[in-house]
Amino acid sequence: MPSVRIFFRKLNTLYVQPKLESPHHTKNQRGMAEDKRDIQISKALAYLLRHGAVKEGLAIDSDGYIPVPELLAHNRLKSLHCTLPDVERVVANNNKKRFNLIFDHETALMCATQGHSIAAVAPTNDVLEKITTIEQLPSQLVHGTNLSSLQLILQSGQLQRMRRNHIHLAQGVTGVDDSVVSGMRVSSMVHIYLNVKKLCDRLQLFKSLNGVYLTADNIPVDLFEKVVLIENTKNRAEIAEVILLLENKGVPYLKTNREAQQSRSNPRAHDFSSARFK
Repeated sequence: MPSVRIFFRKLNTLYVQPKLESPHHTKNQRGMAEDKRDIQISKALAYLLRHGAVKEGLAIDSDGYIPVPELLAHNRLKSLHCTLPDVERVVANNNKKRFNLIFDHETALMCATQGHSIAAVAPTNDVLEKITTIEQLPSQLVHGTNLSSLQLILQSGQLQRMRRNHIHLAQGVTGVDDSVVSGMRVSSMVHIYLNVKKLCDRLQLFKSLNGVYLTADNIPVDLFEKVVLIENTKNRAEIAEVILLLENKGVPYLKTNREAQQSRSNPRAHDFSSARFK
């Protein structure tokens, strides 16, 4: 199934019911149409559950759950003729496990597992596990971002949650570490490795249902253990600017490229002992 992107570039996107397939279409063509519709359903659900529920007049509780019948009655899903079985399939097939579906007295309820920007959503321990000891944390926590954002982070001296309720931290790098399901975009060109012990000692952390670690606290630069920069032919000038900021802040860094990072046979792919100050 194609990777599901969860953010709208335009929040007023109009969703149109796909045309009915001709009996002359092949099974593969029908499958592709179904996949496309599932992506549209997933995008609509992600927007409503993460960002738009209050604005769209949907009843969302503090754990982020909305009754599925209310979601299905919303025009973003109604225009796709979405049904409960469709929702169940999208939840089950989502490769990043972004949604959770439960049944309360035969009423289906659904939430996004993380990524909210709705202030009223403050999940309990049933949805977000509170971290109280370092034993609850993995050996590494990584935040993925881009070069322009890294410049702002270094200039401000801290990683901020911005419009989101939490900063997202992954257990590794998406597309490199097999254990990582969610928490970082594959397109991230910057991987900020954090000092797990100091993070646990100084900030309040949570773990989402899909294994993403979260904090509502800003993360100061002195908790950065190292920064990995993914270099390509188009971003070398921007990386040079970022390196000056990293050196000024005293943050170890390592330049690599996507192929080298993904290569298990490359000793520099996962060994950051060479991370350095230039």
